[in-house]
Amino acid sequence: MALLTDKLDADVFNAAPEAKIFANYSVGFDNVDLDEAAQRGIMITNTPGPMITQAVAEHAFGLLIAAASRFLEADRGRRPLERLCR
Repeated sequence: MALLTDKLDADVFNAAPEAKIFANYSVGFDNVDLDEAAQRGIMITNTPGPMITQAVAEHAFGLLIAAASRFLEADRGRRPLERLCR
């Protein structure tokens, strides 16, 4: 599995001669030498953009709400009381 900052080229393919597939943990293939992969019969996959856009936006919005409402501080303050109620 490679990140966008990892270059997938002939050097990487030579280091893993038995590899049949490389997973690119990013949107797009800018860091992959697709011609070299095709010549070697290596499959390259990535994370499709439209499928993750909404999930990332929802997560970011949830983090903003948690920070704005000081949710984590309230949770930490409640936990000691939870032990007393058992």
